[in-house]
Amino acid sequence: MNELSWPASFQFGVATAGFQIEGGYNGPDQPRNNWADWEDSGRAAKSGTANSFWTDYERQLDLVVAMQLDSFRISIEWSRVEPSPGTIDEAAVAHYRTILQAIRDRGLRPLVTLHHFTNPAWLGTDPWLNDEGWRRLADWYELAVTRFGDLCNEWITSNEINIFAINTYFHGIFPPGRKNDFEAT
Repeated sequence: MNELSWPASFQFGVATAGFQIEGGYNGPDQPRNNWADWEDSGRAAKSGTANSFWTDYERQLDLVVAMQLDSFRISIEWSRVEPSPGTIDEAAVAHYRTILQAIRDRGLRPLVTLHHFTNPAWLGTDPWLNDEGWRRLADWYELAVTRFGDLCNEWITSNEINIFAINTYFHGIFPPGRKNDFEAT
């Protein structure tokens, strides 16, 4: 078998999504996102503690280093940073900054995703079908770059926006669960 050779600039890393790994969403006194109603009704499993990255990030980042990887894609959850319109949770901002610094301190390259299939519940059921939703998203991007830009030099604004649209408005497997809405898709 031939050995593979990679350019020196090639990055090997892991990719994560805050809602899927952090824990601490959609419960009492926790940030609520667009999955909250589905979790409450039993249509989606409760996110619960997930794999507790929010509290166990040091150990989990050490595992990434042990795998000899060099990059770590993390999402910053809008609903945690801005749990209600215009209200910034400064403790959440500080904690994300601590996590980003921990990524850098381990020699990993942080890549930050700003929208990974979730948005704050306060944004409403169909924010992407009106101009206000897009304005709020642009405001979120600006806030995130302002607050975290010194710790990250690579951004992914929206993860797989095509998959998000198809699963939200065509297949109906993401909230609000519309099916065959070709215009929205």
